[in-house]
Amino acid sequence: MSSPPSQTFSPLDVGATVQYCSPSYSIPPPLTDPDPHPDPAPTISHPLTSYGDTCDLIVNLRNTKHEEQYLVSSAILQIVSPVWRRFIKPNGFADLRMTEVNGVRYPILDLHDDDFKCLTFLFDIVHFRPSQVPTHLTYYQLRNMAIVCDKYNCWPALSPWKDVWLNALVPDARLAGYEDWLFIATTCGFTHSEISALEWALVVESGSLSVCGSYFFRYDADDKHVVNCKLIPQPIIGMNLYDHQDFHYWDYINDRILFRFNNVQAKLRN
Repeated sequence: MSSPPSQTFSPLDVGATVQYCSPSYSIPPPLTDPDPHPDPAPTISHPLTSYGDTCDLIVNLRNTKHEEQYLVSSAILQIVSPVWRRFIKPNGFADLRMTEVNGVRYPILDLHDDDFKCLTFLFDIVHFRPSQVPTHLTYYQLRNMAIVCDKYNCWPALSPWKDVWLNALVPDARLAGYEDWLFIATTCGFTHSEISALEWALVVESGSLSVCGSYFFRYDADDKHVVNCKLIPQPIIGMNLYDHQDFHYWDYINDRILFRFNNVQAKLRN
């Protein structure tokens, strides 16, 4: 779970005046992955991963922990992602730089800060290597996959894998520490009763947004949990994070309750 920023909380943060202790609230089971903010470690490099003799593009991935190279099909990447298509076939921009591997020259597509495992799973799927892809992801892997797919607009290429991953993990969506499910569900168009329950839980169990606009507290009967707003869709928070002075928490709660009430009335009329 995300930890709070190091700055001193303002009276607004500490007050977090609107609280609700749900009787159904429970502490989630331990996550199988640690919070993905480990201490700095040496960068790991692996040999070039090739997806076949007909591949014609080198993808060079660099993040804080990995430097990886993949030999992939440029035609497949252009079909999978409109973002990659613009990189590979630039219109009015500089062409990709070139490199030589085993006497053959290839263009290089540089990617930065993407999750190594998730990008590898994505390439395995679109290059028809299903035996290399896990049928179950951890919550953190699923969140990182959502970040990669949102960045490159390529969720459709992962059907039906995404349904298997999502349905396996969604029962825990409303529990503390899993708030980024709102981002996951929004990016891939996933609808489920647990996602609606999470949205409602955040309305009734959360306190005021921090003055810096980056986190808020979520309360249960005995404790409070810090929720990082980085990935939570802005309509859920009820404001533009960069204009937090205009946020009125009571107005947001009233709007959400009225929205739910109107939906129930409409269903009863029908």
